[in-house]
Amino acid sequence: MPTTPEPSEAGPSPDTVEAEHRRQLDDQLAPLRHRYPGVEVETTLVRGKPVAELVRASGRADLAVVGLRGKGGFHGLALGSVSHGLLHYGICPVAVVRPRPRHAPPS
Repeated sequence: MPTTPEPSEAGPSPDTVEAEHRRQLDDQLAPLRHRYPGVEVETTLVRGKPVAELVRASGRADLAVVGLRGKGGFHGLALGSVSHGLLHYGICPVAVVRPRPRHAPPS
């Protein structure tokens, strides 16, 4: 007969996970907010499938900007699945930004 797992077995609570994701997001954005104080950035944490949530958010945006990480299993493709999905189904214009190569000097 299935049993309800003990809290320690069930993993962290959704509130704990959300707080950790928010902390990580704030830590990553802090240097950019400091460097570019005039740029307005809206952050929202959502639960759901990335493409569906980004397409939904693109309905309220002037521009959707996504990074190109290439973490999927399609190493030969130029775009990842999330960037590809947003480009095809997004409501606003979409910019896909590649990271700067590590060996390139800063501009």
